Amino acid sequence: MLWSKLNALHVDLRNQPCMLIGDFNIIRRCNEKIEGAGFKFNAMEDFSNCIDDLDIDNLPAQGIFLIWCNLREDGVHMYCKLDRIMVNESWLQTFSQVESEFLTP
Repeated sequence: MLWSKLNALHVDLRNQPCMLIGDFNIIRRCNEKIEGAGFKFNAMEDFSNCIDDLDIDNLPAQGIFLIWCNLREDGVHMYCKLDRIMVNESWLQTFSQVESEFLTP
């Protein structure tokens, strides 16, 4: 599983600037989703624990918070925060002036 592989890498990268970017296909908190099916609490907890274990957090950002939308034709749209740019403290200290910006897709 991705989370255990990331945790294994953390041992080698602990004291170096580290950035993790991607669409993780899971939300971390309930406020990161509007509409759609219920929450996958076990998956959310696994993802959140991985982030905590890696000691990373979202890079300060501007722009759209809930950037992903399912665009269903029946008009029932679900919005989520799936795209993330996460960094560790060493990265923030090295690149302290950097922010991310999420644009309209």
